[in-house]
Amino acid sequence: MRIAASTIMVFFFAVQISAAVINVPGDYPTIQQGIDAATSGDIVMVAAGTFYEEITLKADVAVIGAGEGLSIIDGGGDAGDVVTAWGGTITNTTIFRGFTVTGAISGGSMPGGGGLFCNMTAAPEICNNRFEGNDQGIALWNQSSAYVHNNVIIDNTYNGISVSSAANIINNTIDDNRIGIYDSGGYQPTIMNNIVTNNSLFGLACVNSSCPTDISYNDVWNNGQNYRYCSAGTGDISADPLYVNEPGGDFH
Repeated sequence: MRIAASTIMVFFFAVQISAAVINVPGDYPTIQQGIDAATSGDIVMVAAGTFYEEITLKADVAVIGAGEGLSIIDGGGDAGDVVTAWGGTITNTTIFRGFTVTGAISGGSMPGGGGLFCNMTAAPEICNNRFEGNDQGIALWNQSSAYVHNNVIIDNTYNGISVSSAANIINNTIDDNRIGIYDSGGYQPTIMNNIVTNNSLFGLACVNSSCPTDISYNDVWNNGQNYRYCSAGTGDISADPLYVNEPGGDFH
């Protein structure tokens, strides 16, 4: 049976307008309540302010803040992770953008809590956030192929990014952690176009010399040791990135 193009367009338009924008705290007082109320294609818009909670992302739902430093999710130092994404239904249509995430602290033991934890093949898009003051900024485990780009990941106790998956880690600034990016092996993440500076132990570290990390076009500079069990990738440089105002937290 043939279906007229006009019918297809009307159906597509109906699907598009069925998506809802849920405002936090306007419609729901907490981010998690907004996420729980959302259905596929919905957008949870979070106003400026500090939200003391831990949240779990949902398939095909975008969670959008007012911007880093404006919409703040604070885990309050409780054991565990602040933002979590689980499972294969979490694809790149699940978006987390425009927040500062802090307070994932689990009592000072390694590996500690993550500002964001992606597990079990979850593959959200994580962009334009700041992860600061956690045990780990971002942890990507068990085949999570998350797309992590254009984030600032600073002043976390252990790793800026811990990865044991084929994630894409692109165009991030990773500064003043213990280890900038730690690849625990078994997969081949893409680590490209990142600025990795001033991390006290290592900039880029692999678990051993056989770790097949795909590294290219990063600026890896002024770390305790720039590389461990991996070497500079294609196009990598080591130069002062000349941040606008590092003491003031401006990492442009």
